[in-house]
Amino acid sequence: PLLAADESGSAFADEAKLLNDDALERLARRRELSDHYENCIKLSVEGKISSKNAFALHLIDYLQGTVKGIDNFQLASSSLDAGAKIYAGRVDAVHREAYKVMGGLGRNDANPAAADSDGDEEAGGGRWKCE
Repeated sequence: PLLAADESGSAFADEAKLLNDDALERLARRRELSDHYENCIKLSVEGKISSKNAFALHLIDYLQGTVKGIDNFQLASSSLDAGAKIYAGRVDAVHREAYKVMGGLGRNDANPAAADSDGDEEAGGGRWKCE
């Protein structure tokens, strides 16, 4: 059976609304990415990308798709420079955290007598020291 004129009109209106909502969502996402991209470039130029904010900047996640469409080499090089600084900040943060963990592994117990009552470290006293 065919839809009545008023039913088909509302069906098309609902479909058009869904398409418009989807298009608006994509446009908002594109604007959000553009703003984030501009912010990353600005922070890079100002030298404000550090290991503390590198994980909050997502330029390197979208860099491949962004650079493919750029014909301006200056803009592409700025994007690559910002991406390298973000990556370096992330590496520095992971390096720092790894050393914190490693430092915690090498600590002696606060009370060595309680951990190893007979003083024999080889018998499983549990005291480690990294030098």
